[in-house]
Amino acid sequence: MKPPQQETVVKNMPMPEEWHGRPVSLIDVLLRIRQEHARGRPLGFFFRGMETTDAVASFETGYQACCRYNGIEDTRYEAFKDWLLQEKRETSSEGWHKVYLVEFSGDHLKAIQKHLDLVAEFVATGG
Repeated sequence: MKPPQQETVVKNMPMPEEWHGRPVSLIDVLLRIRQEHARGRPLGFFFRGMETTDAVASFETGYQACCRYNGIEDTRYEAFKDWLLQEKRETSSEGWHKVYLVEFSGDHLKAIQKHLDLVAEFVATGG
């Protein structure tokens, strides 16, 4: 007999009014996720029930691909990646999702939080 599968409920939330009618940088989306998470919303709400670094990295890759396929260049997110290399000396080719996961001994939530905090730091420094 198979064990019962856990059901995940995913709800839609309205897009912020300031996003209407303009391309939205992945930076803005990640800041919104960070803000909602700080208010107590589980990260899984945004990533189809998954709270893993792979889920967040996959979301980022998909978002970037969608922008490219629609002719939108997300220069702000590219500037964030440059900032990580230049200011934070993060040079691993493995990607943040693997590096931070090792740094936090497999704790996905801490690794994701570090990534979101770095996004916020980048914006606070004028990015």
